[in-house]
Amino acid sequence: MNESCIYTVAGPVIEYSDSLKDTQKIKAGKSLIISVNILGAPTPKASWWRNDTEIKSGLDVSVEGDGTFSRLTIKNTTGDVTGKYKVVAENSVGSDSAEFDVIILGESFLPT
Repeated sequence: MNESCIYTVAGPVIEYSDSLKDTQKIKAGKSLIISVNILGAPTPKASWWRNDTEIKSGLDVSVEGDGTFSRLTIKNTTGDVTGKYKVVAENSVGSDSAEFDVIILGESFLPT
């Protein structure tokens, strides 16, 4: 019996809700959640960035994903969370990225 195996390779593609294309306006103290789906083979790795600084999980920040999705959660938001966020998905074939604008309402702040 002759079996053949086809393995498809594809650069990452990030997909997300149309509602995330608009500026995300969050009340201070609430949680910011940005979730995207990721396609690609081999399985892409995702990273999150804010104003060109990589975001890592911490006290009020969670970065989750398994190669098919990635989610950024920031709890207890304050004005300093305002900014431009970017998710980057990469594999050996290529990369894709998506940007999201976030404004925290109800608190005055000085941007960093």
